[in-house]
Amino acid sequence: MNELFLLTQFLVNIFSDNDLVNTITLVESKHIDNNKENIYCLVNIDYLESETLPDAIIASYLITVVQQRDIRPQKTDSKLRLDTNLIDNWAETLAVISRFLNQMRSNNNFQNHIELFSNTESRKLENFNKNGLDGHQINISLAMPNLGSGC
Repeated sequence: MNELFLLTQFLVNIFSDNDLVNTITLVESKHIDNNKENIYCLVNIDYLESETLPDAIIASYLITVVQQRDIRPQKTDSKLRLDTNLIDNWAETLAVISRFLNQMRSNNNFQNHIELFSNTESRKLENFNKNGLDGHQINISLAMPNLGSGC
């Protein structure tokens, strides 16, 4: 099998095992949430680029984790945004990313020798895309041995 397929499938499997995640998509980030049947919390895996080294394949991804904003119909005079679930959304989506990073750093990926090569800090998303989504994004790079199996 191709290394890129193995890396992408590995990401899908890790996020599928997370009980906070309901939907996983593999689309460009600008197309997240165009499907009205999505169930949140949603993780999107956007493949960006790869580098082939003599001994490894390194693939970069943009991981976007989003949750839908709920607005309570009552008005409050609080400036703490207590009329929405914004803070809850940020907490939940950051938890998904943190679990992923912790799992990768524990180096329990012996099957294909997949490692976390690099990652950026998590960026917050507020009122993202069309349907008022909140969440976090992170860029990651995964590395695995170059098996010479690319076609």
